[in-house]
This record gives sequence, structure tokens and C-alpha cells, in this order.
Amino acid sequence: MKLKFTSLFYILSLGLFLRLITLTNNSFWVDEAFSIFAAKLSLTNLVLFIKNVDAHPPLYYIILHFWIKFFGESEFSSRLLSTIIGILVIYFQYLLGAELFNRKIGLIGAGLIAISSKVIQFDQEARMYPLFFLLSLISFFCLSKLIFQNNKKYWIRFILANILMFYAHYNSILIIISQNILILFFYYKKISIKKWLLSQLILILTILPGILLFLSQIQGKAGKILTSPTLEDFFYFFYTLNGGESIYFPNFLRIFIDIIFGGLIVYVILEFKFLKEKIIFLYSYLFFPLFLSLGISIFTPIHIFSYRHSSFIFPAYFLVLGLGILKLFEKKRKIILNIIIILFFFLNLFSFLNNGFIKMYQTADWKEAALFLKKNFSNYKTLFILQHFYSYHAFSYYSQNLNNLYFLNIYNLYPKLKENKIFLGKAFFRKNNFKISKDGTLAEIAKKYQYICLIQNQEWYEDPRLYLKDYLDKHYFYLGYQVFLNYQRTKIIQIHIYKT
Repeated sequence: MKLKFTSLFYILSLGLFLRLITLTNNSFWVDEAFSIFAAKLSLTNLVLFIKNVDAHPPLYYIILHFWIKFFGESEFSSRLLSTIIGILVIYFQYLLGAELFNRKIGLIGAGLIAISSKVIQFDQEARMYPLFFLLSLISFFCLSKLIFQNNKKYWIRFILANILMFYAHYNSILIIISQNILILFFYYKKISIKKWLLSQLILILTILPGILLFLSQIQGKAGKILTSPTLEDFFYFFYTLNGGESIYFPNFLRIFIDIIFGGLIVYVILEFKFLKEKIIFLYSYLFFPLFLSLGISIFTPIHIFSYRHSSFIFPAYFLVLGLGILKLFEKKRKIILNIIIILFFFLNLFSFLNNGFIKMYQTADWKEAALFLKKNFSNYKTLFILQHFYSYHAFSYYSQNLNNLYFLNIYNLYPKLKENKIFLGKAFFRKNNFKISKDGTLAEIAKKYQYICLIQNQEWYEDPRLYLKDYLDKHYFYLGYQVFLNYQRTKIIQIHIYKT
């Protein structure tokens, strides 16, 4: 027993070390800066703000709101909240594995999630995904206690975990539906159906305000950036599960890796037939929400599948992987075991090093972009046009101490700020004259400035035909551009510079 807890302590310590060592190596990306901006608002304005421009529920932002009041909004302190939650994820991974199988499986599952480069990346971002992982894990842990031990004291904990889980991420509805399928079709004899239905009624009543918020959010622009998934997206998702996102292999090698680990998933089913009930439970956690997400994204206009939004299945996947590794070890199938272990560690080690230390694999460097503009334009009146509305939060975070910088956002999303040094015009997107309500046309406003800088990031979403750049090219003297490059198109910053 003492050895097991010593091993768990080492795993938790390793997980904490891996998350802290590169915690501030990346600058905030646009979503993280959005989190900070929202969290700094009053609670009332916070909810109104995300209702209008976001596609996520408010729980994480509210927690972050109080966190930064005490610990500040620096990169380290803001991200530390996710890191602490991530360590709790490792601990509850151990608890779920030990509850379903044994402590050895719990330790292997905890170890795998501790060194997973993708989970580490999530735990180093000021976003809600680690909180979603944690609450989904607690939910399934409590459910396992109800099913396999009939431990009645876990009813309240289970309901509370699911309520909080819904307010952490809307994709939790996939987990709630999956749990109902699990109970009503597989475990209806092991649990009180009356209590189950009552728990679901309480859940529905308590998440109803969140459902209304979600319906309001999807009527606007929020959440429409995702597209219908393809077969390649599905294979790529499992590739990222094993740590390969930041290693650019040809597609056939990615598929080969997926086949190896997919074979291990099948192998576990065949080898653990004697644990049928618990295997069903674990595989339901792994596959039911994933297939629901794919089905909704393919057959409806609501696209919710992506590796980020579906990554809550990571804990279940790593427990399955742990079962396979243990069984291969017990059966002394050393060649297959070594291939799987070496491949997993290789993928995650190189992805960890790439994400943490190699510039081209990191997030868009808004810190460096702001430094470039401070060095070159701090002594001139400069109009900044931000192509993507989320860019405002990332850029303003790093440029808040600059003088004589002015901002124009092409969407009618933000009011004028109190300080004169930052200007946010209310704009309507137009192909020809870019009419700006109350403030005239872009041409009229540009007369007040010496330079114009067009900052493009994810312009393929906001302005795919590049109307704005085409307008600037025709009406102003083009001086050149600066690119802050990353191999993913969502992480590239381009600054186009014009003389008025």
C-alpha cells in the first residue's frame, strides 16, 4: 500500500514538473487572452459578454475571475489555475482506474496522462478544458461507485459533478446522454431507476438556464468556426491522443500509428472478457460521447467535433491503454509491448519538446508581435486594424503599455474604451467604402494617422476573400509586411504596413 502511494506521489510530482517547466514558453493565444479579458469583467458583464461573443458556458470564466483577483493576470499565474486542475485530473485518473480494476491500472493510467504531451498542453492554457476533464472524471468515478458498490452517498456528488460539468463545457451533454444510455440499457438492474430518473430531473432543472444561454449563443456568430468532420479528422484525432499533433508525419504513417493503438483497444476487449461489466463501462466512457459528437457534427448543422472539444475522453483512453500495456507485460509479449511503449514515449516526448521549445510549433507569438510594433511605431500615430475580433484581446494584452497606438475592429462587438490611446470604432463590414457608424469611413479616419497596420490572424474565417486588404492595397502606399510564422494556419500573425 505504501509503495502504491509513493508511486502516485512521484507521478503527481512528475506531472507538475512537466507542466511548470514550460508554462510560460508560449505567449497567450487568442482564446487565452479572451479568457483573461472576460474574467476581468464584473460577473454581470462577464455573463453578458460571453452570451454575445462566445460559445462556452461561464463556470471557468467565473472561477478565473476570482483567481486573478488574488493571483494576478500574468501568463504564469493565469495558467497556474489550469495546471493545478490538471494535477487533480491525474489524481482522479488514479482513483477511477483503481476503482474499476486495481491500483496498478490506476497508477499506469495516471502515469500516461501525466506525461501526455496533449494533456500537458491543455494544462498550460488559461482555458476551460482541464476543468472539463476533471469534472467528467469525477462524474464517472461517482457513477462507478453507484453501479459497482451501490454506495448511496455518491448520489449527491454525482449530481453536483454533472451540474458543474455542464457549466464548464456544453459538450458535457454528450456525457450525460451517454450515461443515460449506459444505465438504461446495461446497468438498470444495478441501480435504482427511480433515483436515477429523479437525479436526471434535478439535473435538467438546474442546467436549464445554461441551455437557454447556449441557445442564445448559437444564434449569433459564436461557435460557427468548426466544420463538418471528415474521416481524416477522425484519424487525426486518435493521432493526437497518442501525442503526435506536433510531429508532422505523412498520412500513411499517422494511419499506421492509429492502427497499432487501435489494435490495442480491440486486444483489451478480447483479453478482459471476465471483466465484461467494467469494460462496458470504460468503453462507454470512451466511445459513446465521441460517436454522438461525430453524428451530430456530420448530420446536423451544429458542428461540435474537434480534438479540443472531444478531448474529455483522454482519461478513458489512457485507462484502456494501461490495461493493454499491463496485459502484454503479464503475457511477456515483449516485442509488441516495446513497440507500443517506445512509440508512445517518442511521440509525446518530441511533441512536448516541440510545443515547449521550438518556435514554429508554438502558439502565435503575440508578445513578439507587440514588441515589434512598439519598437517601430511607438513614436508615430498608427491605426491598427485587427482582422479577427479575438485578436484584440491577445494584442491588447501585450501592447497595453504602448503610446500612440489606435485600434479599429471591423465588427460591431466592442464599445469605445475610456482611454483615448485605444480606439475601437463600431464598424460594419463593407466591400467598397468600409462605412463606420458615427465615425465615418475608413478613409476619413485614416487621415488622422501616419501609418496603418493591418494585423491578420485567422483572416480566412473573418475575411476569406481579403476585401479589407484589397481595399488598403488600392488606397495606401504598401511598405511591406512582417510574419510571425507557425506551421498551423491558425497560429500565423501577418502585419501589413501602409503609409497614409
